Amino acid sequence: MSEMKENSREIYCLQILSNEIDQIKTNKQYKSPFGIEFPSPFLDLGMNIFKISPPDIFHDFLEGVLPDVVQVIAQKSGIRKKNLISRIKQIKWVNGPVSVINQLEICGNAVQKLEFFFRLIEIYPEWLNNPPNIFPLYEVVRKTVFKICSPSSIYDYSLFRSEVEKFVEMMKINEIKRAKAHFISHYPSLVGFYGGSLVSYSSRRFERKNKEVKSLILHSRNFKDVAYSLSWLHQAKRITVKKTAPESWPLNRNIVRAIVQGESEEAISFIKAKELKTVDDKILVLGDKFDTTITNLYFVEIMWRSQPSDLALETNSLQSNR
Repeated sequence: MSEMKENSREIYCLQILSNEIDQIKTNKQYKSPFGIEFPSPFLDLGMNIFKISPPDIFHDFLEGVLPDVVQVIAQKSGIRKKNLISRIKQIKWVNGPVSVINQLEICGNAVQKLEFFFRLIEIYPEWLNNPPNIFPLYEVVRKTVFKICSPSSIYDYSLFRSEVEKFVEMMKINEIKRAKAHFISHYPSLVGFYGGSLVSYSSRRFERKNKEVKSLILHSRNFKDVAYSLSWLHQAKRITVKKTAPESWPLNRNIVRAIVQGESEEAISFIKAKELKTVDDKILVLGDKFDTTITNLYFVEIMWRSQPSDLALETNSLQSNR
């Protein structure tokens, strides 16, 4: 049934595309609401080039629709620029603070904007009891991101499809017109096509590697054999990097991760890693344990912290929940 629905959606999209191209060809003054300016050469291939190409969460969401979503939420929630800047300064940021310019536009790199988006509820905790009218957009986007980006989330395809459809509808209601929002509408079928989470196809790690390589070339004076210089500098840098923990679980950041399921469905535990130890063929995690009560699946309130910091857990359970 879901496959039939996806096929009908694809046919519908192709009809819209065909109509838009006809309008563009016959009316030079026509401006497509979808940003289409001319027919794509890929149309001549006779295949859906987007469906056979893995989706990129980093560019589709973090650098695609997220900046617009954040600005719309800020504008329609009645936030004052001065108050927002003041509250941003009170938060200890993991990836660094964003800056706020005219029209409440949020400036920063993609990861900073993502952290800002998720921590909006921490910046404005009063929203939980007295949410602004735009709050449904925030909640829908947050749920959608959780489902898309969590490698450990168990996909209920019908529920996931429903969440993505709500997301796309909220984009339309708030007049956020981006091709990336349309790409995300096909994510439910792509999750099935690629066999689960789409996180593995994100280009974020490669973008980070590009930044590292660019920073290395600044130290080079060899402009005749750039490839050799980069190779040598990169090897030298790798030697000096101290591996204190798996890259997926940095110890130098104030990060907690959900790893232990509580006895009740309404409770869950987290741990902030302080040290990793290898015992036989297992990696044990030592750190502070946090027990929580979940009032909303997507908004967790920490109730109390256990003492002391001697909780040890197997990496097997850690890996499945990161």
